[in-house]
Amino acid sequence: MSLMNRPVRWIYCALAGLVAAAIGARVHPAICVQFSRPKPAALHMSIPPPAVVTARFIARHYEVSPVRARQITDTVFRVSREHRINPYLVLAVIAIESSFRPRVISHCGDAYGLMQIEVRAHQWRVAAAGGRSRLFRVTSNIRIGVALLVRYGARAGARAGPRLKHALWRYSGGEFGYARRVLRLSAMLQQKAQQI
Repeated sequence: MSLMNRPVRWIYCALAGLVAAAIGARVHPAICVQFSRPKPAALHMSIPPPAVVTARFIARHYEVSPVRARQITDTVFRVSREHRINPYLVLAVIAIESSFRPRVISHCGDAYGLMQIEVRAHQWRVAAAGGRSRLFRVTSNIRIGVALLVRYGARAGARAGPRLKHALWRYSGGEFGYARRVLRLSAMLQQKAQQI
């Protein structure tokens, strides 16, 4: 790249450094900082394109900040890939359990965070994650929730059959209609992601 194609502010910063070096002075870093380019946010760089579309939809539909939506989506896709579970299923569970709000506590006061992890029912998992306060952290909460879904039988190969419905029923603690709502929302999120 020739010097003519470089931004003017970069040239100004380089010239200021050369002049300062020639006269033996030091250039204060703040002089060049104001002329440097802003760095793009690299938060969603590891997310596949359908997940970026899904994060945008979540931010708009659930009124969550775009940064928070990208963080949750990135974490869900990463953890789901590790456990071989459908990431849209996990996102649907999060949508129903907490509407993508990481600091939610259930009305009975025992379920915490994005995936509403019940402390009494899963004491050793919560302790291994670092205690109850860690359930408000996006990654810790999603890791525990995904591990529970996998343990109950919600693997990636599982279709909307009895096994997957039973896994969701167990996750919800026996809530009627929970599996149907999760599966419907999961299919809708996946359909939105395909609209690139």
